[in-house]
Amino acid sequence: MSDHSLLSVEGLTTEFATQHGRITAVKDVSFDLEPGERLGIVGESGSGKSVTARSVMGLLDENGRVASGSVTLGGRELTDMSESELGDVRGSEIAMIFQDPMSSLTPVLTVGTQIVETILEHRDVSETDARERAIELLDRVRIPDPESVVDAYPHELSGGQRQRVLIAIAISTDPDILVADEPTTALDVTIQAQILDLLVELVDDRGMGLIQITHDLGVVAETCDNVAVMYAGRIVERGPVSEVFVTPRHPYTAGLLRSTPRIADVEPDLLAGTVPDPGERPTGCNFASRCSHATDDCRTGDPPLERAGNHEAACVRTAQLGPLEPVPNVQRHESDHSASTSTLIDSNDVRKEFSSADSLLDRLLPGGDPPVKAVDGVDVSLAEGETLGLVGESGSGKTTLGRLLLELTDRSDGEIRFDGRPLTEVPEDELRSRIQFVFQDPNSSLNPRQTVGTILQYAVQKHDEGVDVDSRVRELLREVGLDPETRHDYPHQLSGGQKQRVGVARALAVDPDVIVADEPTSALDVSVQGQLLELLEEIKLERGLSMLFISHDLSVIRHISDRVAVMYLGRLVEVAATEELFESPRHPYTEALLSAVPDPDPRVDSERIILEGEIPDPKRPPDGCNFVTRCPEAMPECEHDDPKLVGDGEDSVACLLHNDATRADDRRRPKADRE
Repeated sequence: MSDHSLLSVEGLTTEFATQHGRITAVKDVSFDLEPGERLGIVGESGSGKSVTARSVMGLLDENGRVASGSVTLGGRELTDMSESELGDVRGSEIAMIFQDPMSSLTPVLTVGTQIVETILEHRDVSETDARERAIELLDRVRIPDPESVVDAYPHELSGGQRQRVLIAIAISTDPDILVADEPTTALDVTIQAQILDLLVELVDDRGMGLIQITHDLGVVAETCDNVAVMYAGRIVERGPVSEVFVTPRHPYTAGLLRSTPRIADVEPDLLAGTVPDPGERPTGCNFASRCSHATDDCRTGDPPLERAGNHEAACVRTAQLGPLEPVPNVQRHESDHSASTSTLIDSNDVRKEFSSADSLLDRLLPGGDPPVKAVDGVDVSLAEGETLGLVGESGSGKTTLGRLLLELTDRSDGEIRFDGRPLTEVPEDELRSRIQFVFQDPNSSLNPRQTVGTILQYAVQKHDEGVDVDSRVRELLREVGLDPETRHDYPHQLSGGQKQRVGVARALAVDPDVIVADEPTSALDVSVQGQLLELLEEIKLERGLSMLFISHDLSVIRHISDRVAVMYLGRLVEVAATEELFESPRHPYTEALLSAVPDPDPRVDSERIILEGEIPDPKRPPDGCNFVTRCPEAMPECEHDDPKLVGDGEDSVACLLHNDATRADDRRRPKADRE
């Protein structure tokens, strides 16, 4: 332990009691954290990142225990403390920011009450002073109008605002250390950029230590000084980010880096396989079964961390292998989609409004709440064999548009044509068999009481009653890369990636022409994400499918899409071929989205465009351009002129910087301007 360390973890080993006996989740983990240091802990799900953090905080479940090792904070041993003593330390000296604010915040208490409770627990101040402090903290974490938000409930805030509330609670008692467990995983790239900048600013201003736990290597590359790479419960590489991510010495680190989708024009080199379960770890190196460099020596002993160049790695072949290449050298394949292929789906001025009134009387009386304009006059097309990427922040209308194309939601106005016919004229059975949806969360879309075989059986029988169902189910599972025996399992027995593959298999069961995939990789590790994207691409080419791929991850969109449509506040603001859009974005919103994507190469010093605030209320969009309130390039005319999407279909943009065409309906302009 360094004399100046805030926190020192030595030989930490954590066990959990199960019905099959004790299993080791984390083994012999060691690291120090200095004042002002930002340490990243990375690895796939099951690597032990969160268990390490919870062991340090004393927040293990009842069946968990620290079996050996030391956790020292300010010279005091935390593993020997009682729960009461740990309660005094947590919050006041070391605080944690959890991944899901909706499960961390109490829904029946205002955010101010929850901040005040934390302050009163650890500080001898009056309730009035604590409330004033809560307002100051909300302002400190950049929440607009903190005097009003302090009395709001969590459900009334956006995802980014709720995450800021968690940060406010964590720093409310001026802790020495912040532990952030996947704090930006579910956030849009623009909001993620704001949160990451905020965390870095807080650490720098207050001299705190930060432990950032994530599977996003780009986040660590942009925000951390040092990194510990974990695999199957152990640290396999550790050192400065500038060393580990540029000259990795462990094959797992290099594999993660090479698997990461990038904005750069390279094709990800996927890392095969998955992390072994704690109770099924092999003899020798845990990574040997997935490692292309493994030899017999790798299977006889679990190598310790040893000096490798300017950092440390746990690999018996480090000396022979030397520094490994972190970036794939295969250039991204060019789309073979032809622009001359026939259009399968075509929409014209499609609109969807949701009433926000509470009652029929509210909707009938004048002066009530206006409707939510979820989709506001969208023209979009999808050609045969094409993948169209649809991107934008949460609240931009992406999912609603996808549901409109399947008639899962009724349109308020406009027309959608499928295969040359108005959607209303396509029989429902035909539509359901030719267009299928892959949902974002397989946990909510797969029936937990049915086996995988039963789930797929229903889909197969719906499409073709005369088929051999069991053979077809086996064939579908093989097609999506799952063992046919998986048909006997229930969803809870599968990993996130496996469940998402079952969702793809269910969509394929009816032999569709179009798949609408709504954020299917957002919650997956980079390796599993890459495997699923490769699977979708292979299936698309083999079956000649068209695909609408909805995502807020532009790295993923570049990897899989032929064309990209960018959506903001219910409208398309730019549509272009993938390479064109990424190389030469035209709309300021597209530029901001691209600039906010974290790059896993710490040598890349891109200038980030930080968008202030979040998407405006869709019930009351701004006059003029929808983006004017956040646009760094806004001109005076943008405040009253509403730009129209103009172009040739392959390359269109709605921005006054590039064309002066405005929407024909100028009812939103101020009366004085119209006259």
